[in-house]
Amino acid sequence: RVSVKYIKFPVSEHLGKVDVTEKEAKQYYTNNMDRFTSSDTNNPTAKPFENVKQEIITELKQQKALTEARDVAARFVTMLIPADQKSKAPTFEDAAKKKGYSILMSGHFSLEEDVPNLKVDRDFNKAAFDLDPADPERYFSDPVASDDAVYVLATGDKKKNHLPEFANVEEAVMTKAKQEAAEKAFEKKCEEARKSAVKAVKEGQKFEDTVKKFGATVSTNMSFSAYEA
Repeated sequence: RVSVKYIKFPVSEHLGKVDVTEKEAKQYYTNNMDRFTSSDTNNPTAKPFENVKQEIITELKQQKALTEARDVAARFVTMLIPADQKSKAPTFEDAAKKKGYSILMSGHFSLEEDVPNLKVDRDFNKAAFDLDPADPERYFSDPVASDDAVYVLATGDKKKNHLPEFANVEEAVMTKAKQEAAEKAFEKKCEEARKSAVKAVKEGQKFEDTVKKFGATVSTNMSFSAYEA
């Protein structure tokens, strides 16, 4: 189990700096019409744009703010990389001090365990366990995004593994076992849907029609280039 130093870049700090135009909101509405259409198969109707406009704008602003937070975090990471073999990059602490960022410390967690008091997914755990304190370019992580923040991690503390008595962890183990079983079943269903769709599309059916029987909804993302989020 490890704990890590980390700097948090909240998405909320960028919400006031980003804007979403009505054109962008309408494009998202058009490209994701299924999302705003009722599930009544007898007479499906889409909610009017004006009824969902604010919901879309809020969501797109969150996405843009997340991108901004990720960019700020990426610029901080760049500070930690030596410009060339002869250069010496600032330490994690010195770089944070220069930018006025606070360094926080997480509680201890395992690779498959929730990080105490942080709303992050397993990408955070993986990044933490990939850190190498002996490598000047791997003792810190790339930006790790969650729903409400982006994080940059640095090596912290480690605790040796130990195997607790089953009775002490039975409830947690059962919960985890059920979760893994559900994930495997879901992955199997997704693979079946993919194979069925490939076969059906080769036979001339529309992709949208082939996945409906699996309860899937087809959406279209906003346009993007190879160089933007």
